[in-house]
Amino acid sequence: MKKLLLTSAAITNRKIKEALIALVDKPLPLLKIIFIASPARSPEENQYLQQAKDELTDIGVNPVNTSTIYLDHPVTYQNFKDADMVYVCGGNTYYILQQIRRFCFKQALLQVVESGKVYFGVSAGSIIAGPSIDIAGIGDTADSNEADLTDTAGLDIVPFAVSPHYTDQDRLAVDQFENEIAYDVIRLTDEQAVMVKGEEITII
Repeated sequence: MKKLLLTSAAITNRKIKEALIALVDKPLPLLKIIFIASPARSPEENQYLQQAKDELTDIGVNPVNTSTIYLDHPVTYQNFKDADMVYVCGGNTYYILQQIRRFCFKQALLQVVESGKVYFGVSAGSIIAGPSIDIAGIGDTADSNEADLTDTAGLDIVPFAVSPHYTDQDRLAVDQFENEIAYDVIRLTDEQAVMVKGEEITII
């Protein structure tokens, strides 16, 4: 069964934590997590990854059961087979998608989802799960296409786009974007998430 928790800013409140617990169906201290992160291009990016790990430790995840795979070398599903959850970090969405393609992460991530492991996305990690990443270029927090991608197809794991960090200032741009595409946009503030469990889609 497909299980995803797509967020703007990770576990920002009790409801998102409870949704995660419901999806993994396993005590948090026993949960095995693999982080997928871009190679750090600045001290700030290293800090974001550490914050993500600390956040999970704070809710009861044993740091011994976590590891990181960087988007800088080829992988297969075997790299993820022992994990209960794959945590796809944020960053520049276009760069992340470029690296996923360059190092064959797409097939591995599709197998992760098909095998029933939890896909946990944060910001760009949530966007890439959709049909395309075009939403990343919309709104006040838009990413620049620093990878010069012309093919912006996403992983297509879910049939909708996530607009993370959504505020009222984004309304006009996101509404206009949604009117021009053939799929829905789920708008998420930093206090929200969307949980996918099989065919059931729930806004948290």
